[in-house]
Amino acid sequence: MGPTCSTAQVNQLLASWGTPRKVATQFAPPVPLVAQELMPIYWVILKSALSVFFAIHAVVTGLSLLSAEGVGVISFVLKLGLGFVDTALWIFAVVTLVFFAISNDSPLKATLSQMEWSVDKLPVQNAKWQHIKGGDIATDLATAIFLIALVQPSLWMSQKMMESMHIAFLPVVQEWFMPATMLFAVSIVFSLWQALTPFWSKSKLIANIAINLAYVAMFTGLAWLPEVFSVTGESLPFYLSDEIVNRNAKIVSMVFIALNGFLIIRDLRRIRSLKVG
Repeated sequence: MGPTCSTAQVNQLLASWGTPRKVATQFAPPVPLVAQELMPIYWVILKSALSVFFAIHAVVTGLSLLSAEGVGVISFVLKLGLGFVDTALWIFAVVTLVFFAISNDSPLKATLSQMEWSVDKLPVQNAKWQHIKGGDIATDLATAIFLIALVQPSLWMSQKMMESMHIAFLPVVQEWFMPATMLFAVSIVFSLWQALTPFWSKSKLIANIAINLAYVAMFTGLAWLPEVFSVTGESLPFYLSDEIVNRNAKIVSMVFIALNGFLIIRDLRRIRSLKVG
């Protein structure tokens, strides 16, 4: 193109460059809310926070409805869904704002950007299953916190609300609340360990087997009890009768026994495969 250009040539050149917004972003790209270096951590924390607060919200909603005379499945679903939308928006806003602040020339971002790594320091991965998915970590963490909220209602419920409950654990079950809480706390610590290093090693597999064995023992004890809950109150739906509630408790215990037994067998086979590899 010569020193002088016709209008058609200028228009053709500008069209080849693209829209003014596209050209401007090449010289001044927009700043994302979350830095690229922090995005993996951001997603894990966001999913974990949503899972944890959903579990807690489910417990609070369910117990608040059980403290009333009229209990319905539809009312529970509506109150849970509509109530959690507001909580989820707050969680998303808070986590995003925190990471937005960290993304702007913070020490953490600088550390992650300048972090030196070496191929020799990477863990040896012989199989795809050795990578722990963030969703699995968030699910385990939310489950452990949910169980703590279930067996320790005094941490977040008033005495008046607890006394108005129509369903309560029997005293023989409450005697095991403290050991169970310790087990759930160990599960939370283990989930945090997995979040820091999302890779299945032999030590993690052994620890996971020990935790699952403890869960099997706990739920086996619950399944052997003739009754787990005491149901009081009038005008309750049929599915909240004493017989049905305790029968469902046995079924849930059996499901957890089968699930944790499967995980134990799975981890034993994985340890064997690591030795062979």
